[in-house]
Amino acid sequence: MMIAGKAVAQAMQIYKLITGEYTNDPNKLDIEMSGAVNSINESTGLGRMILENFDISIRPKEADFIVVRSADGRKHQPIIYEIIFNVNGSIGCRFKESKGEELCLYLGGKNKTIYGGEWYQYKL
Repeated sequence: MMIAGKAVAQAMQIYKLITGEYTNDPNKLDIEMSGAVNSINESTGLGRMILENFDISIRPKEADFIVVRSADGRKHQPIIYEIIFNVNGSIGCRFKESKGEELCLYLGGKNKTIYGGEWYQYKL
């Protein structure tokens, strides 16, 4: 999931270099993931790449512009973690419960902080 998120973040940066702006449309990015269902949520304006066990949220107007989540996908489950790719190049890992924290630490998480009340975040 980390590799997939990084690839989408890089495709988004390339798109911005070419067009001068970010996009919420995953179909405009020069990347293809086997089995992914691409969509745009009309009410939120967020793009999504839905895969078997996780999804990737494309948020062009936010600092955290690519978010890889353990939830949704084609197998509904509660969100265990989110891997966050920020426009400034930083990467973080967010979680609520110990299962997510274990994954964030496994990925090399450091400097635990509170994020938005119920969530915690590590820098990767």
